[in-house]
Amino acid sequence: MPRRLKGIDYHQSTEPDLLFRDVSLNTQTITAPAQAPGVIHQTIASAYAGPRVAHLTLPQDVLSSKVEHAVPSVATLHPRAEIAPDDHEIDAVMRRIDAAESVVIRISCRRTGTSFRIQALDRSRQVIALIGDGGFNMLTGEFLTAVHHHLPVKIVIFDNAAFGLITLEAESVGILPFREAIEFSNPDYAALARACGAQGFTVSDPALLEAILIEAFACPGPAIVACSVAPDEMPNLPHVELEQVGSYAIAKIKEAIAAVSGG
Repeated sequence: MPRRLKGIDYHQSTEPDLLFRDVSLNTQTITAPAQAPGVIHQTIASAYAGPRVAHLTLPQDVLSSKVEHAVPSVATLHPRAEIAPDDHEIDAVMRRIDAAESVVIRISCRRTGTSFRIQALDRSRQVIALIGDGGFNMLTGEFLTAVHHHLPVKIVIFDNAAFGLITLEAESVGILPFREAIEFSNPDYAALARACGAQGFTVSDPALLEAILIEAFACPGPAIVACSVAPDEMPNLPHVELEQVGSYAIAKIKEAIAAVSGG
């Protein structure tokens, strides 16, 4: 998200530093191009030095800017040497496990999913979640939670087999989207829902959408309605500036050239 749109409820407005603070040994946001070389160098060094990941956020307008001064070399940065137990230590641990009467494996699990938590507050009220396929794929486990607790949550999935907003964000600053990383093959969501013990529906004809939604919303318990959408459909943006339009045109020209040249 460009820096100028921060703090005005722009779509996909988040606070990544807060999000990654508890799971990263270092999390930073680059707010100026001149800051980038030093912060990137420090972030890589932190990732190499520590046992956890380091996180870095680059706003779109910073990502498309240039640094005018020299940058520090990353050639001096090296990951920590691996420290592995020797065979005798491994054998000793195995003997202790074999001799134990019982073995406990501790697994930490954190559940997310705002829609499911809201619904659980009042099970008599149905919750309808409209979500993209990328977002649903990241939280598929939450649907299993809804099935387990028999929550009447209805999931309407916009299926374009891609992270659509990531494509738009890249094109809005004139960058070619890396489609190999943002386009993917989706499962049959209706079959997935049924396999989980819920109801599943698929819509590819707009004329049938209303009837299928009525049927899905009338079902007890959770259900998925997978809606096929045009992959290149532009979303309705709350803010559109002339600079974005120009950058989008440049990105499309680059895409056309790449398609012809194979680059």
